[in-house]
Amino acid sequence: MYTRLSQAVVVVLCLLSILSAQHFVQPSPLPGQRIAQALETEWVRSGPAAVRLVLGQSGVDGAKAVPLGIEIKLRQGWWTYWRAPGESGMPPSFDWTGSRNLRWAPELSWPAPERHDLFGHSLRVYRDHLVFPLQVTPLKSGQDIDLQLKFRFATCRMVCVPAFAALSLRVPALPADQPNAASRHLRTINSFAATVPTNNQDLSGFRVDKVTVSQGGTTPQLRVELETQYGLSKPLVLFETAPGEPPRQAMRIASQDGQKRWIFAASLEDGPSKLKHGL
Repeated sequence: MYTRLSQAVVVVLCLLSILSAQHFVQPSPLPGQRIAQALETEWVRSGPAAVRLVLGQSGVDGAKAVPLGIEIKLRQGWWTYWRAPGESGMPPSFDWTGSRNLRWAPELSWPAPERHDLFGHSLRVYRDHLVFPLQVTPLKSGQDIDLQLKFRFATCRMVCVPAFAALSLRVPALPADQPNAASRHLRTINSFAATVPTNNQDLSGFRVDKVTVSQGGTTPQLRVELETQYGLSKPLVLFETAPGEPPRQAMRIASQDGQKRWIFAASLEDGPSKLKHGL
């Protein structure tokens, strides 16, 4: 028997290897908006990867947040990991120590990864080309922002090689009479931002229809029924039950209506009390 739960119990991240940027509108500068000269660091190479910081606009405009991206290019066949790698792997780490004129730590977003099955393990990875979208907000308006990033991540193929990049970028403060302008990197930053999983069902194309939990047995089971406008062939669904907790990979129970209606379930080893977080 299942007990109905509030949909606020979980955030269901539907991370689909078959979806690509073609399913999303890629924002571009507004009509009449000036394009600034590109602002970026030099590429820093580490093993099979190259990394740089890219700026989405010409500079700091008062106290407004500034869009940036951490851009990564990987050799063919190599991958790096999402924030929750799966059954093995190392998530990237970002150290902004030494940065100046930041109101708070940069707000980084995680684009949806793809599913990669290797030797019976399910991994969540990025391949080829990736941009982590982020925003920085100045502590003091009218002053430059100095960014210092120490970026550590794993690069893997048949073996994994640790990678590291130290990056520095000054975001200039704009004079009050100088209008801000989009850089040529803004379109790329926004295209990856559009793939960040969201619980906004209108934007994601997914609708959570029912969330229940089984109280029977020694291990409770969380069960989610969802609908999608896409016909899916190999979906990866993760349940996030509490901030700071690793996502739980769900098992497919059934699919209906031309693979547009799905039922997934995951065990809750820590018991149903964990589900109360966030209610």
